[in-house]
Amino acid sequence: MLGFPAEQGAAAAQAPTAEQANAVLKTWRAGVRAARRTVRRITGHSLRRGWIQAALAAGAPAEVVAAHSRHSLRSSAFDAYRKKTIPWSQNPTLVLGLAA
Repeated sequence: MLGFPAEQGAAAAQAPTAEQANAVLKTWRAGVRAARRTVRRITGHSLRRGWIQAALAAGAPAEVVAAHSRHSLRSSAFDAYRKKTIPWSQNPTLVLGLAA
């Protein structure tokens, strides 16, 4: 059972029918998906968005930031980045111990 923890692989292997084995693995997959939904994801896009917001908050001209991030000043995405700012106290890197 490649890709599954040993306990789930063993439980699926011992199931009397293929349907029961699939049920064991399906339950495990559902648990993994539920656990992932509880964690806020940090992606490459988080870094892009965060940089844009930090540069704008620091006073960089919007034209320069948009050019650097390859956005049009009239872009709805760039406009959303300008309007939505997250306070430093809610910085997602705090939970990782990376924020000062």
